Amino acid sequence: MAACSDRTKIDQSSFYRKLEPRLAITQKAGKKRRLKVIHRTIANRRKDKNHKVSTTITHTCGLIVVENVSSSKLGKTHSQVAVGRGMVRLERNAQL
Repeated sequence: MAACSDRTKIDQSSFYRKLEPRLAITQKAGKKRRLKVIHRTIANRRKDKNHKVSTTITHTCGLIVVENVSSSKLGKTHSQVAVGRGMVRLERNAQL
């Protein structure tokens, strides 16, 4: 989650939730090639969302402050550790 100085909050949406059932079925079936495609789709959705969020933040906010966030603590509060990876990518995009 990102918060702007005007109290606007930008939340990381669950971009992979729709693909989780398909991912589980594919993993159980052992279809490695299809599994790679699904993982690539999830990664591309995450990158796209982070790019859009970082662009929105840089265009609308005057000051960007990034807090040190450990992914292990995020993993305790959120069900998916992917959120931590997304926040790292968002931080890198904001630094550019």
